[in-house]
Amino acid sequence: MATQGSVRPQRRTKVTPAKAARPHNKSVDAEWLSLRQASDLLGVHPATLRTWANQGRVASQRTAGGHRRFRRSELEQRTRSQREPSASVEMLIHSALGRVRLTIEQSDMPWLERLNAADRTQHRDLGRRLLIDLAASLEPSADRAGSLSRAQALGHDYAALSRQHSLSLTESVQAFLFFRDSMVDSLIQMAGLLEASASASWRLAHRHLTEFTNAVLLGLIESYQKLKVKS
Repeated sequence: MATQGSVRPQRRTKVTPAKAARPHNKSVDAEWLSLRQASDLLGVHPATLRTWANQGRVASQRTAGGHRRFRRSELEQRTRSQREPSASVEMLIHSALGRVRLTIEQSDMPWLERLNAADRTQHRDLGRRLLIDLAASLEPSADRAGSLSRAQALGHDYAALSRQHSLSLTESVQAFLFFRDSMVDSLIQMAGLLEASASASWRLAHRHLTEFTNAVLLGLIESYQKLKVKS
């Protein structure tokens, strides 16, 4: 009990130090990519990358919310590990591209006229990816099973892009066959310029090209029909 004239001591309030805000680590955010960011880096459709992750072909982790995250450094290493095509394959690709451009200028393709500049860029980017994978499949040391798997994934992406741009299945197949025929014609033309000793290797290349593009076409048709059912 306090006596008269005495000063009652004040109760001290315990002050809890505020927790320092956790610094935002931008380098960590830049290292881990979302499904969309990772697919853009690899140049594939998000559905294709999701399939690869499910198959264990591309490593990924899940966030607390269940979203996939991909390590940028691993994806960049994957892209760097893609072998450059040989000089003969590069020659084939450039020849095919030139033939495609020339034929487009001289052909009547209503489906192409309906595509705007952005749509054509998407198709051109997918075509570039097809050429890279096709070039890899023509190399003598190519993994045939892996090449066919990539071809089927390309077919799925062509189907998704075609439906996105309101192309019918018939128009989608026509567009792909137009591109494939340009590749085959270029291969035949180049084979005719080679000496007889090199003809056997180009016959083998023709078989691999047909095998790869057939897998893309079948993947396109199958995926288009599945996407149509879902919609």
